[in-house]
Amino acid sequence: VSTQSTGSSGINAEYGVVLVKYPLLFRVGEKTNFFEKRETWHITDILKSPMVPMLVLPVFFMLVLPKLKDMQDPDTKKEIEDASKMMQNPQMPDMSDMLTSLFGGTKKPKKSITSGSGGGGRGRR
Repeated sequence: VSTQSTGSSGINAEYGVVLVKYPLLFRVGEKTNFFEKRETWHITDILKSPMVPMLVLPVFFMLVLPKLKDMQDPDTKKEIEDASKMMQNPQMPDMSDMLTSLFGGTKKPKKSITSGSGGGGRGRR
């Protein structure tokens, strides 16, 4: 191995090695982006959601379509009156009775108040 010194230009002629001074300085072509840019929020993101039609359409049908019907038609008036009567006087059982029968309880007979002194119940002791 030769211990030949380098010339003034910093090039070792025997091995073709270029000596440079430290610290190394580099020119930057562009700034490195390490992170992705955060998405921005827009109102259209909500409007494009599939939940919007599922919420808006039933409200539209309940509020707007009855107003669009011809209310002067006697058949339509009769149907609406019948529907409102059904809602006021439903032919459904009481909710508590229905739940009691569903969960296996027996339906208690209603006590009737009878007049008279007989009485088939227990007396006081």
